[in-house]
Amino acid sequence: MGEGFAQTLKKGRRYIVYIVILLWILWPIAIMILESFRIDLSPLLAGRGVQWVGGVPFYSGGFRPSTINYFEAFSFVAFPRLVVNSTIIALTSVISCILIGTPAAYALARFTFRGKSLLQFSLMALRTISPFAVIVPFYWIYGQLNLWNTYYGMMVVYWVINLPVVVWMMRGFFNDIPKNIWEAATVYGASEFKIFRKIALPLVVPGLIATIIFAFVLTWNEFLFSSILTGPDTGTVTKGIWFGMGEAGGFKIVEWDDINTGGVLAFLPAVALILVIRRYLVHGFTMGSYR
Repeated sequence: MGEGFAQTLKKGRRYIVYIVILLWILWPIAIMILESFRIDLSPLLAGRGVQWVGGVPFYSGGFRPSTINYFEAFSFVAFPRLVVNSTIIALTSVISCILIGTPAAYALARFTFRGKSLLQFSLMALRTISPFAVIVPFYWIYGQLNLWNTYYGMMVVYWVINLPVVVWMMRGFFNDIPKNIWEAATVYGASEFKIFRKIALPLVVPGLIATIIFAFVLTWNEFLFSSILTGPDTGTVTKGIWFGMGEAGGFKIVEWDDINTGGVLAFLPAVALILVIRRYLVHGFTMGSYR
């Protein structure tokens, strides 16, 4: 009886901690969604939202949901253009990283050569470099080479973010291919290119899809590079939400409801993609680590 009660109490405390952590994480997202529908909870949170009128509780806040913010967001010229810019930049960057990073990952998983450990360490170190440490050199170089406010320039700068992720994830998937498959292909006289194209790639297609989507989400959500290195012609969703969206395609100061609406619209695609491929993401980051 005593032990059972103690176990129940212990589990109850654990669940309370989980609930508090979950509320801490989801609270900003919930506020963003509610504000985008023009649901005002500020009077309630301030402790003066519920008043008694004739013995009946009355909420003085703005609990009148509306989708007008979403209609306005898509009626503006700027927001659809920002979505197109983000899509173009993300797709070009991810596709180029896949074309470069997948063969590199195959080589790291398949061969042993001098400097391999240093190369792998350099890739990980590149991913851990703070964007604030390189944004000023990038800005100066882009100004000199006329790459500021260009799709090509943004594609190149996002290699810093995506290429290490692509190489490391794909290396894990290639490492997970059983050794007997490699050996059988070699015994039958297949060339390395044929092994890569006809055997290795088909076996890692799920991982390749997960890597593409994950890199796409990273690029879609990036803010610092896009806020500094893009201009009126190539501005992205993250930049537009922060600086504001004008009807003529320019930028203006916006209200919080508009910012929250844009945040929800930018947040949904990333969350949906992550939920779809969450299994493959865990698999890609952990597989090969025990070999």
